[in-house]
Amino acid sequence: LMWKMLSAKGAVGTVAPVDFHLSMESGVTTNAQAGSPQDSTGTPVVSPMGHLEVGTRFTVPTRTFIRPALGVEARLNGFTAQSVKKYSSIDIAYLPGILFGRTTTLLLSYRGSLMMLAWPGKTLFRETHRAELELTHPNGQLFFANAGKRIYKENGRTRWELEAGYGRSKTLNGWTALLLSVNGRYYNAIGAPYDEIGAGLLAAAQFSLPRRFALKSGIGESADYFFNSGGPKGMDAFGINTRRRDWTIRHFDELWFPPLKKIKLGVRYEFNHRDSNANASNSNISYDYLEHRILLKISIGITANPLVPDVRNESSHVPLNYGLHTTDDNPGINSREIAEMMRMDEAARAASSCVE
Repeated sequence: LMWKMLSAKGAVGTVAPVDFHLSMESGVTTNAQAGSPQDSTGTPVVSPMGHLEVGTRFTVPTRTFIRPALGVEARLNGFTAQSVKKYSSIDIAYLPGILFGRTTTLLLSYRGSLMMLAWPGKTLFRETHRAELELTHPNGQLFFANAGKRIYKENGRTRWELEAGYGRSKTLNGWTALLLSVNGRYYNAIGAPYDEIGAGLLAAAQFSLPRRFALKSGIGESADYFFNSGGPKGMDAFGINTRRRDWTIRHFDELWFPPLKKIKLGVRYEFNHRDSNANASNSNISYDYLEHRILLKISIGITANPLVPDVRNESSHVPLNYGLHTTDDNPGINSREIAEMMRMDEAARAASSCVE
C-alpha cells in the first residue's frame, strides 16, 4: 500500500489529493453597480471594494482510474459606499464529483450553491443546481460544459441553463504564454423576455519578466441576445419594445511581483463596458455601463498530499521537463487560470439577474 501511494505521488501528471486556492482583491471601482448582481444600472457610484475567493478540492489518493472528489467554494464581493452596500454578495457552493483519469482528466460534478446579498440581512438572491463537466489535458487544453437550473428570488427570471466552452493555452518560448478561448450559452427562463442566447471570446497573454516579475494582459468580448423580449412583455422587463441586445467588453492588465513561496502579490487594472440597446436614450431603464477598477491582489495556491512523506531533493538534482507543467520562473497559464478567465465575462455581463 505504501509503495502504491508513493508511486501515485511521484507519477508524472498525477492530480494532488489536496488542492487549495485563495484569492483576495482590494481597491476601488468607478461604478459599483457594474460589478454587482444588479443588471440595470443608474448613476455610477464610485466605491472602495473587495473580493475574496477561497476554495479547496479533495481527491481520494489512489492509483485507480476513477476517484471520488469533493470541492467547496466561497466568493465574497463587498462595496463600502453607503448607496451600494446592498449589492455586496456572498456565494457559497459545494461540488461532490468523480474524477476520471490521471494526466488527461475528466471531472464530473454537481454544483449546489446559494448567493445572498450581504446588506442588509443576507437576503437569499439565487439558488443554483447544475451538473458540470470539465475535461483537462496536460498540454493546456480545457473543455467545460454545464447544465442545470438557477432559481431567482424574482420567479420570472428563474431559468434552465446550458453552457459550454473551450480554452487552449500555449507556451511559445521561455517567457511567453498565450490563451484563447470561446464559450456559448443558452438560457430558458420562466419569463419569456429573459430567454437568452450568447457567446464570448477571450484572448490573454502572460509574459515572464526579469527578476521573476510577470505581466498578464487579456481582453474578452461577449454578445447576448434576449430573443423573446420585445413587445409589451419586453417593455415591462427592459423598458423597450424591441428585442434586447447586449455587447460587453472587458480588458485587464496585471503586474505580478516575485512570488514568496506560495504567495503571489500583484496589481490589476480592469476596464468593463456594456453597450445595450436598452439604454437611457430609448428606455426608462438603462443597461449600459462603463467601469474602471484598480485592485491590489494576493493569490495563494497549495497542492499537497498529506498522507505520504515529501520527496527528498538533493542539491545536484536536475528536474526533468515532461511538458506537463512549467517552472515557478515561467508559470504559464494553468488549467485553473484558464477556467477563471473563461468565467470572467459572467460578472461583467451580470445578465438576467437584476435586483429591481
